[in-house]
Amino acid sequence: MKQRRFLAGISRFCGSSLFCGSLIFGSLLFGAAVSFAADIGFSRLDSGEGYITITGEIRAKDAPDFITLADSLSRGGIPAKFVVLDSPGGQVMPALEIARRVSEDGMGTVVLENATCASACFLIFISGSARAAMPGASMYVHRISDEDGDSLSARGYSVTINDLYRKLKVPDNIRMAMLDTPPGESYRLTEQDLRNISTLSLPEKPAPKPQAQRRAASGQGIFSSGRALATAQNPSPADDVFAEIDRQVEELAKSDDLRSGIWATDAYYRSIPLYDTRGMDFEEAAAKLARLIPGDRTGIPEYLIGKMYQDGLGGNVKQHETAWYYYEKAANKGNGLAVFRMGMYFKKHGRDAEAVSYILKAVKMMVPAAVNYLGYISEQGIMVPQDYGMAILMYYTGYRLGSDQSSYALGNMFLNGIGVDRDPKSACALFRESASRGNLKAERVYRENCR
Repeated sequence: MKQRRFLAGISRFCGSSLFCGSLIFGSLLFGAAVSFAADIGFSRLDSGEGYITITGEIRAKDAPDFITLADSLSRGGIPAKFVVLDSPGGQVMPALEIARRVSEDGMGTVVLENATCASACFLIFISGSARAAMPGASMYVHRISDEDGDSLSARGYSVTINDLYRKLKVPDNIRMAMLDTPPGESYRLTEQDLRNISTLSLPEKPAPKPQAQRRAASGQGIFSSGRALATAQNPSPADDVFAEIDRQVEELAKSDDLRSGIWATDAYYRSIPLYDTRGMDFEEAAAKLARLIPGDRTGIPEYLIGKMYQDGLGGNVKQHETAWYYYEKAANKGNGLAVFRMGMYFKKHGRDAEAVSYILKAVKMMVPAAVNYLGYISEQGIMVPQDYGMAILMYYTGYRLGSDQSSYALGNMFLNGIGVDRDPKSACALFRESASRGNLKAERVYRENCR
């Protein structure tokens, strides 16, 4: 729990959209890290933004892997805000390349409790725009060695690194310890050293639980009144309902199943280098994805091919029937986003009963787009009876899954008192959250109503 609060704090410090707002300070959902290379990986915050992990010995191949991953995350709209380190060190040159990219992108760096960051790893850590070494972390420095061991040339490199450390304002005692400690030995940074090199410290007291997660204990949070859902005719106690939503979302965040939950978004699929086809023409992209289908269990290649045909990419005419064919194949593998697209296909063709059936299937899989859409049609009374209570439940679920559209829609209901007591303060908090996730409409409404 301390590590979660700590990562939440560093993300907030680095400007991550979800954590900068006071509405949800400290709320981090850990997803299973998606492996990119042997030692480089990434995971996501519940805002949808990514952070990179480096584990194990740093090798030559790790620098290009790190840079490629950082590029992919940026293109996918999930720029890495910080890097979590757990490495005994390794080769200096790739570490310097990684450190340079960390510095250029303004990423923060974190070493968690019981994690290690030694030698070359320290180069990366100290390059962070915001640095956080958790109490209990193990950090070590020593002189550089080369193929001749502790040679004159290696000592010259160490002096160069010392100059870099001086520019990065590494305390004198740590720099001197690096120069004085031969390869094969290590100077372990003290707890005071860890505090001195950190620009963000762990709070003395536990960070407050986010408002969205305090309800089970206090009955408060985003909904400032205990009567908030009374007018929504929700048959269940509000606290219990929303606490259950929180629990389900947190369970999804622990899953490594990319077919549903917080992972099932177009931006996330395209951020994974394995499925990245940006810069390719239609035929090249389709061929790459088709090669991934044999042995694939996620349905992601089929879904992305279907989306290409649906959108008519590369100047091609939209081919909805072909898109349906691939969506169906992806859905048969349990891909929730494909199930939702099939529902939208039925809606487009006026087959409302079948559309609602597929949308509900995708909602049960907690697909953000489906959850938000069920909220919308429930609020408007499209294809289903108008039900503000259902709309609020779905918008809240979408908000917890990281949907900027759901955050905006829920804020609009509070601003205008639709199905709930009017609550401008909660509305503004939600608009701010939605805007921080890139929703331009929410940004405009926030400027007009919340300043």
